[in-house]
Amino acid sequence: GGDGAVSAFKVAPIVLREDSFMTGKSLRSLALRNYGCMIISMMRNGEFTTNPKPDVVFNAGDTVWLAGDVDSLEWMD
Repeated sequence: GGDGAVSAFKVAPIVLREDSFMTGKSLRSLALRNYGCMIISMMRNGEFTTNPKPDVVFNAGDTVWLAGDVDSLEWMD
C-alpha cells in the first residue's frame, strides 16, 4: 500500500488444518471483518453452506471460501 490504491480483492478457498487460524473457533469470535475479509461459504463433509451462521465452529478439514484483501487472506491459510 502507501500509494492510496485499494488492495486487490479476491475469493480463495482454504482447507483448514489442525493448526489453521480458524480451526476450533466460531465465526463470531474470529471477527473477520476486522481483518478486511469475510467467509462467504463453507463445505463440510460434502455439504455446502452459503453465509454460515455466526455460531458455526470451524473444524480441520472444512473448506471455507474467504473473500477479502489479498494481504488478509495470505495469513489465514
